[in-house]
This record gives sequence, C-alpha cells and structure tokens, in this order.
Amino acid sequence: MTMETKNGHPCDYLFDCLIGEATAAERKAFERHLAECPSCSRQWNEMLEVWNSLPGVMDSSEPPDGLKEEVMKSIFGAERKGPSKEPASAAEPNQPLVPAPEAGYPQPARKRHRRKYAWGTTVAAVFLAVCVWFYASHGEESFVVNAVEQPLYVEQTYVLNAADNNVNEAQGTGWIVCQGNKKKLVLNTSGLATTSNDEAYQVWLIHDGKRQNAGTFWVDPKGNGVLVYDLPRRDAEFDTIGITLEPDSRGTQPRGKKVLGN
Repeated sequence: MTMETKNGHPCDYLFDCLIGEATAAERKAFERHLAECPSCSRQWNEMLEVWNSLPGVMDSSEPPDGLKEEVMKSIFGAERKGPSKEPASAAEPNQPLVPAPEAGYPQPARKRHRRKYAWGTTVAAVFLAVCVWFYASHGEESFVVNAVEQPLYVEQTYVLNAADNNVNEAQGTGWIVCQGNKKKLVLNTSGLATTSNDEAYQVWLIHDGKRQNAGTFWVDPKGNGVLVYDLPRRDAEFDTIGITLEPDSRGTQPRGKKVLGN
C-alpha cells in the first residue's frame, strides 16, 4: 500500500531529500516509496547522473551554505512553507536510495501536476548542478546570484536521440528555462563517446535550414555532459537541436559526425 505524506503524496519528499531538508523518518518513507514507484526512482537516478556528469572540481571545492537550497527554491518559484524540522543529511550523489527499476517496468499513470513537478525537479537538478560547478570552478557567486532573484520555469522540453542506430546508449534531454525576460537552453547528455586531443561536442540550433552555434562541451569518462546556453532575445527560435562530434571547438559550421538530435 502506498504511504501518504502530510502533503498528500509520497512523491513530495523527493525535493526535501534532494536538498537535505527531509527528516530521518521522511527519508525512510521516501526510500520505501522508491521501491514501488518506478517514476520517482527514475527521476532520482537521473538527478544522480547529472551530479556524476560534472567535472571533478566539485569534489575539491565546497559551495557556500544554502546555495543549493536557494537555487532549488528559485526554480520552484517560492520557498516551501511548513513547520521547521531538523533536516537529515542529503543523499550522497553516488549512492542511489534504492536500485533502479528493471528495464521495461510499466510506468503507473500519474496526474498531470505530478508529472510537471517531476520533470521540474529533474531540470532543477541540472541547473543547480551547473550553478554549483560554476561556483566551484570560479570561487565566486556572480553567476548564481540571478538564479535566486526571480522564479524559473521550463517552457519546453526536448528529447535527443542517437543519430546512429548502432549507438543506442547515447541520449540527451534539453530544456528551455525561462527567468524574467531571459531564456537559457539547458542540455544534459549521456552515453556519448569520450573525446581525444582537441575534439569537442558542438551544439547546433536549426531554424529554417540555418544552423546557429550554441556552444561546445566535453564529457566525462562515462560519456556524460552538461551545457547551458543563453538564448538571444531576438531570433531565438529554432526547430531542432543537433549535436556533432567536432575535431576542435572552433568551428562555425558542422565538420564532424552528428551524434544526437531531436
């Protein structure tokens, strides 16, 4: 039998467990819930994958207290209200609460607002991970200040599939994240081949047959990568996203093989 929380559904504990605000009892309840909810288990593992995709610099530099929580609150639009409680420690990035569900396990029907909360949490994890990585890399908070001043919301989601049917493990997800009058394209990829020498993955936004360079990124030894691109205020429309493996990061037109696209 599914355990209900004070908020009406056990899925509501995912956010608190992520940022370390869940009590020990709530964390245990969420662990039990993950064992029977493939949707929440998949979302949790996606967030762990995002953390693992970031450079090792995060291991040697600790962001300021409260940064993670503030960015997450911004992405969800407002602070979560409720009685104060003694938080339990946040989950370790490399330690899933429970094993991932078996492939092909049927997904339960969920209400629309639950699905919206779920993918909102996933993109929040991606954006939060990028913010924390940037702080760890540069040692200052200028990049993340704006992330907590106005609420963020996801305008559109893109699913990227492997261009080569023989490389089924390559995949990616893209989100257009809006904040005030600004928009960012946030990409999370996995299963890509590691690069060598000057090689880099390059992102292209295609509209009416014209390609726009949206930046380059590299992947970790497991083939995971993250990119955040500021969309221009004008002429920001695009129909499709393409990712190519390029000989270097200096190209203005694709020269390499396409690996992902929608």
